[in-house]
Amino acid sequence: MTPLPAATVILVRDARAHPEVLLLRRQPRASFMPHLHVFPGGRIDDDDALVHPVASAARPHGVSDPEAPVLLRHPHAPAVAAARECFEEAGVLLAGGPGGSAGVHDPAVLASARELLHAGGRPFHGLCRELGWDLVLGELAPVARWITPAGERRRFDTLFFLARVPAGSAAVCDGAETIDECWLTAPEALARHAAGALPLAPPTWAVLRDLAALGTAEEVQAWADARRPWPILPAFGVDEEGEPVLLLPGDRLCPRPPGCGADPAHPGGVTRVRGSAQGWVGEACPG
Repeated sequence: MTPLPAATVILVRDARAHPEVLLLRRQPRASFMPHLHVFPGGRIDDDDALVHPVASAARPHGVSDPEAPVLLRHPHAPAVAAARECFEEAGVLLAGGPGGSAGVHDPAVLASARELLHAGGRPFHGLCRELGWDLVLGELAPVARWITPAGERRRFDTLFFLARVPAGSAAVCDGAETIDECWLTAPEALARHAAGALPLAPPTWAVLRDLAALGTAEEVQAWADARRPWPILPAFGVDEEGEPVLLLPGDRLCPRPPGCGADPAHPGGVTRVRGSAQGWVGEACPG
């Protein structure tokens, strides 16, 4: 199956020694990644290309890979999709108004607009136009790109963005696709995952590993601004002992499709991921 274009956003807020990130728990009956804690995100729709961000605030966010889905190569549709899904799933609006953010984050207005989106009563580009929302796409930094392995029933080619949460915003799960929300530092999230209390998808786990190696929110932002995401296409395989393992590009057992390579930013040289009762465990390729 050809992967569908998708986008997700890692929301970051200042807190203590490490910044916190927002994780949403997907409902148990979800057709994709049930039970898991993920960042807000979803499929890029044709309508996402109809939102026209303010030129001075926007920068191209599409990927240059000619093999990528068309919508993933669009100059701003991936970032619009990330902002839309962030609002739909978490209730956080990454936008300002013509004169700034004053009035844009009014809880009553946001709640009403979110209901309209969920009910299909208004497209996102229509709400942006009617309510004077200027999406702050310039503040979304692309940091990772993961492609679902071949063999999965549903596959996505997903661009991950990082954004600072707007001041005064409160995240609330939608109660449909997601049923709980939590703010955790990356080390906290990884520790809970290792203890079996916070199930994570491998891409979420890998991004949190990157963030755990950083300190302040400013360091996280500098890291994000410097990123040039590689397309990471894992492959299901077996290790040298015949045990099942998820292989990442750069592992000597992982096939390398054109354009997909090892991301040198992965801490610890992780090239394969192994599932266990304690969650995902990252390993370096032996030898």
